Amino acid sequence: MIFSPTWIVGAAAAGLLVGALAGGAGAWWVRGQSADREVAELREEVAVAREAAVSDALRLRQAQERAVEKVQSDAERTAAAARRDAAAAADLAGRLRQHVIALAIATAADPPAAGPGPATGGTGLVFADVLGRAEARLRALAGYADQARISGLACERAYEAVRATQ
Repeated sequence: MIFSPTWIVGAAAAGLLVGALAGGAGAWWVRGQSADREVAELREEVAVAREAAVSDALRLRQAQERAVEKVQSDAERTAAAARRDAAAAADLAGRLRQHVIALAIATAADPPAAGPGPATGGTGLVFADVLGRAEARLRALAGYADQARISGLACERAYEAVRATQ
């Protein structure tokens, strides 16, 4: 069989085309493998970065919680001290009221030295009663003021503690 030159040129051209296609496909395959490796490396970097970010956020949150818990504990100690002080003041006010009542009773038992005039025996008891009611209302108001002050200061300290951790 004799091959014509056109056929040989056509076969050579077809061979070159097949070779070029095979080489191109091989290059694409190699490039695909390289891209797959790059994607896997990027995914691993993202996973590591995500884990580090979650860990940092968790540490920050725990630090904030510890700071707020400390402020809360301090506020509870301050409130307990204010309640103790209020109880001591109430005890003192009670003793003062009893002393005023005792003085009023003692004064009422003494005869008036000036002779006839307006009765003065009940004035001391009225004073003791007014003093007692005023003391009770002032104690309630002082308790409310103490609690509001302690809560406000604790809120400010908690805010500053959380801001300091950021």
